[in-house]
Amino acid sequence: MSVVKNSPEQIKQAMVALADFAGARRYELTELEMKMWLAFVERVEVASFMRFLSVWGMREKFMPTPSDAAKALGIIVTPEQAFETAYRQVKAVGPYNTPQLDAALTQPVILMGGWARFCEDAPDQSSEFAFPQFRKRFLEMYGQAQAQVEVQGITPQKVLGLEDASRERRGLPLLENTTTSPERLPAPRP
Repeated sequence: MSVVKNSPEQIKQAMVALADFAGARRYELTELEMKMWLAFVERVEVASFMRFLSVWGMREKFMPTPSDAAKALGIIVTPEQAFETAYRQVKAVGPYNTPQLDAALTQPVILMGGWARFCEDAPDQSSEFAFPQFRKRFLEMYGQAQAQVEVQGITPQKVLGLEDASRERRGLPLLENTTTSPERLPAPRP
């Protein structure tokens, strides 16, 4: 999940709304619950969170959890969805261009050796043995990565294609929009 830039005032407004919502339900939020909600609110658009509270309040009688909010806002990504997204990027951009991956996908790719290695190791889906093994390895790495990012607070590094990694090493600016236009030719080398 990508971090959204909310102003401190917006975050305060969302937390006050949450506290009011809990009070209307005669529910007392614990300190731990408030910390969990604060971490969640800092990562989503406040307007989306407020809509969630409004809809939840009309449909449900009990207090939601951050997990309920994440599911309702479509934020939770299953390991299988993460694998499909990463595998599509292999086919779309290849090892030379930089993939468009969020933090949830960046760390497992790093754990598997980086973007170029991930692309090199990715077998064709028709492979009866190699593809399920590769998928299984990714799902294991995804679990480890989730723990590192969410629990240990590790900030994943950037995942770069070979061209951008080479440019970065030489101190050159990265290519623009390589992730959104994989069919585009790379910029000429200086």
